[in-house]
Amino acid sequence: MQTREHSDLEFTILREDLGRFLEVFRELAFYTAHAGVVERLSEDRNTPSDVMQFWGYDRAAECWRIDMMIEPGSQAVWAYKRNPSFKRPRTEMVMRTADNIPYLNPCAVLLFKARDRRPKDQQDFENGLPKRPASERAWLKNCLDALHPGNAWATAL
Repeated sequence: MQTREHSDLEFTILREDLGRFLEVFRELAFYTAHAGVVERLSEDRNTPSDVMQFWGYDRAAECWRIDMMIEPGSQAVWAYKRNPSFKRPRTEMVMRTADNIPYLNPCAVLLFKARDRRPKDQQDFENGLPKRPASERAWLKNCLDALHPGNAWATAL
């Protein structure tokens, strides 16, 4: 269920799947976003291993369509890209809709949003948190306490 407007589609993939996703979305112009710099993806599509984010631009509509991020995990393990020592089984972190569409566990999404909170992130926190089981809220609080000491969301948890 969509709770607010979104301007693009954001998702994560494993690096081993990058070529396949670039091919599926071949109608988009791809750019790398790294260290505050956005550059057109090279024609050979080779990227340094430290580049973890790719933006897809729809030239016909003149807008960004996707924000594709590489995650450091594996097929079996989800790892938090900002600190890969925070890991959980992928089965707990990648959930599925009734139509079998995968999505990231909302508590992991909130963990990403906690560092640089914007008004829409606060809205997501307030809307999503009450729907999460106590175990998920506890996991998020532990992560916030370790990664972002003093974070207001940790206090609210």
